[in-house]
Amino acid sequence: MSKTTRKLILFKDYCEKNNNPFLEFSKPRRLALLEQDLFGNYTQFNYGAAHAFIGSVRNATVFGSGFILTEDGHCLLHGLTTGNYRNNLQVQLKKYFIDWHVNGSIELEIDQNAPILDVEAVLLWGSNNFGHWIFTYLHRLVLLFFLPSLRDKKILVWDGTPKRFIAWLAKLGIGEESLVYARDCSQVTRLWVPSVLHYRGHYDDMNVYIFPEAVHIFRHQVLQQRAFVVPYEEKRERIYISRAKAKWRRVVNEDELVRRLMERGVRTVYLEELSVDDQIDLVSRAELIVLFAGGASPVTMLAPKDASIIEMSLPGFSGIFGSRVWAQILGQKFSRVDAAPVETVGDRPNAITDRDAIVPIDKVIALVEAVVT
Repeated sequence: MSKTTRKLILFKDYCEKNNNPFLEFSKPRRLALLEQDLFGNYTQFNYGAAHAFIGSVRNATVFGSGFILTEDGHCLLHGLTTGNYRNNLQVQLKKYFIDWHVNGSIELEIDQNAPILDVEAVLLWGSNNFGHWIFTYLHRLVLLFFLPSLRDKKILVWDGTPKRFIAWLAKLGIGEESLVYARDCSQVTRLWVPSVLHYRGHYDDMNVYIFPEAVHIFRHQVLQQRAFVVPYEEKRERIYISRAKAKWRRVVNEDELVRRLMERGVRTVYLEELSVDDQIDLVSRAELIVLFAGGASPVTMLAPKDASIIEMSLPGFSGIFGSRVWAQILGQKFSRVDAAPVETVGDRPNAITDRDAIVPIDKVIALVEAVVT
């Protein structure tokens, strides 16, 4: 590891300065969505439409969650993460971060011995968190829908991404032969970089920005085969997605919850035990999904548009890019129930938002009965 000081620059400014391609598909603007709860009541939620773009960088070093160092001494952070404001960036950069400088520079400690990949590729990158894998990384590939000339390029994937996540790429028509695996701090001869499409903080603010088209395009790409082979009239599913096998944010009183859900025809499933095809098959036939906010939340975007979603959550876990926003985009009915956090022990990333919780079962059941009766 060695220290390096880099000048922070916005991706668009960098590309214009170096005459690199920079294509914009959406510029930030005000956006309002309606949410319908399970009783038919509507609430308006205000967002921003995301800045959606693809830029190109030569001899780019990819590090962290998909940030870029350029060969001419710049650092590209904004537009490449789900949190574009300084506090969040510093948390994401804690492995490398040394200091911010008043002249708009950042001091980092970077591995200078990472490999150089002589390849032209589209940046996907990756995560070991399923939720981020879907809405942070896979969703950025929908921008290739608007730029077909890049579809035959290699796809650059972080080599720490679990194989069971990689299997989702086949649902987007991307085969193993198209993938190039890279370790942290690898340098790539030419990199095409799609922006992250759902994020909080457009540079300095704390607002939420989304790209609704990403949900619709991703959904179409994943479900298009099922649309022709599975009759819509077949038996619909009522499922509870359990976090019992997760490391944190588990339901303490789940046994009682499961018993009462089962009495109303809601069966318990564990997504980590299912193949990608089985997950898609299950969720795409659901009329009701009950789940605790977390990594599994993005699968609800593959549920029917007339599905009902009940999401339980810790009060401090906003779950901005969970089931709620996908439901608003798709028109699904959605209701959220706050759970009561309990004191927990163990190594957890966040002592507040990753605690286990006690669910108000009567409230959940009342919502279920609004759907099944």
